[in-house]
Amino acid sequence: MDKPSGDSLKEKYDTEIKKLRELSFKEKIEYIWDYYKWHIIITSVILIILGSLFNSRVLNPAPKTVLNISWNTRFATEGQLAVLSDALKARIVEEESNEKVEVMPFLLIEDDPMIAMAEISRLVAMLAAGQIDVFILDEQQMTEYMSNMYIQPMDGVLALVYAMNPAVYERVKDKMLLSMYESAEGNVTERIMGIDISDSPLLMELGFFKQELYFCVSATASNIDNVAYALVLFME
Repeated sequence: MDKPSGDSLKEKYDTEIKKLRELSFKEKIEYIWDYYKWHIIITSVILIILGSLFNSRVLNPAPKTVLNISWNTRFATEGQLAVLSDALKARIVEEESNEKVEVMPFLLIEDDPMIAMAEISRLVAMLAAGQIDVFILDEQQMTEYMSNMYIQPMDGVLALVYAMNPAVYERVKDKMLLSMYESAEGNVTERIMGIDISDSPLLMELGFFKQELYFCVSATASNIDNVAYALVLFME
């Protein structure tokens, strides 16, 4: 009768231990590496992956973006946008929370078709993923974005602004840009599509040049409360 497999494994284990005892320390290392290197490599890779996942999801998770503003006009440096991002974060994000506000430049290089196409693809991908809440545009861009259905009417956001700060709502009433808007169902109506923030007190305070700027809401915005609060901060 054959011996049970357990005995066979035990014999192999005892043989390996006996063999290792007869080797020097260097020989033990060489022996283990020669016979078990793939086990060691695979186990190490698995442990590294698990450690990385544990670190990124439990110990040091990436900050959650609670407002993403795409600055699509010219005349703003990355330094200015970083300052604006910090100013908005200081007012929107609670201390000690693992959250952030992003203000990112998004300019199309019109004289380089390849770069322009890559940027458009990135823009569409971010829109599809709901990663853009606000666009800062000039009037021509706003018309183009509206025709491509990149932005949405601002009625709901303005209702939130009124609830948050009626004084700011009164201030922006004369800065609303109305335009004919065609819904996905094909209905065409005049809607509020942007707010002129050219003379935003916040932007003037942060050293931005006065220029044609419109605050518009992304068609796939996912942080509507913070969108409304950001408009309040721009214009209060």
